[in-house]
Amino acid sequence: MLVREYIPGDEQKILKLFNVVFGRKLDLRFWNWRFIENPYGKGIIRLMFDDEKLVGHYSAIPQPLWLDGTIIESALLMTAMTHPDYRGMSICTNLAQEVYTACKARGLGIVFGFPNDNIYQLYLDQLDWTGFGHMGYWEKTDLSWNSGDKKGYLIDETSSFDSRFDDLWHRAESDYKVAVPRVSKYLNWRYFAKPGEEYQIYSIEDNEGLLCGYAVLKLFQENGEVTGNIIDALIVDCPQARWSLLAETHDFFSRQGAARITCWFPDNSMISGVLRQAGFERKIWPTYFGARILGLKKENAEFVSESKNWWITMGDSDVF
Repeated sequence: MLVREYIPGDEQKILKLFNVVFGRKLDLRFWNWRFIENPYGKGIIRLMFDDEKLVGHYSAIPQPLWLDGTIIESALLMTAMTHPDYRGMSICTNLAQEVYTACKARGLGIVFGFPNDNIYQLYLDQLDWTGFGHMGYWEKTDLSWNSGDKKGYLIDETSSFDSRFDDLWHRAESDYKVAVPRVSKYLNWRYFAKPGEEYQIYSIEDNEGLLCGYAVLKLFQENGEVTGNIIDALIVDCPQARWSLLAETHDFFSRQGAARITCWFPDNSMISGVLRQAGFERKIWPTYFGARILGLKKENAEFVSESKNWWITMGDSDVF
């Protein structure tokens, strides 16, 4: 069987394999957005063919990481697929090593991602990943909460991320140890350029017009029930601003008839105290999280290998 990198025109076979493996269609516009239009570079994709038949796919996209004061060029793991007729032939393992070699050659120091139940243990046993276990998340099911006064702040809908959001990230970055930089280039691509998705985005300013933070919200409907997801949020170190923005997200989801609100924020983060105060409970999500070190200094590798150092939200995943 032949292993090679993606070339233009392969996407139709990739979409077909996706449908076979996952039982649903993948929009070509979404594929182009993710792998071709990524502002940090095109995807790293390796394919395996049995003659003309695509039987394996493994991929990642360039994604810089803020690492305790330094930007590290890294990659977010994307779709891993093996045709059902070819399972048990180490296709995923072989293609993964090809992708990691290509990432390292491009100077990418880390690959991180959210493997599912089927491949998480394989990553740990055969692909040298550091596993952080299941993602923790927050959930609130009682939306009768009285959010209180938002006095002193202006909260409004946001239709684009401008240079003020770059300034916001640079004011906040020292509060984070390992995180995807929330700069305007990334945020506009992630939330406004993404095809087929609708996000509700709020920004919050103080009474002097200074941007204090933002929140990205999304509604998810399944079996006639609506869940409100806080996809991402960044708020400078101001407890009242965090409370006011959380109150706005709560009120939005309540108006939309949501039965619950969920979000991914680390248990040791500044926002966790506000979530607890608002009645959120800590639970375990069925998604795993982990990373593989490709080329970092020993002290940086050890730092990245501590799960408590990572700031991860739903927006960092390739799913939401």
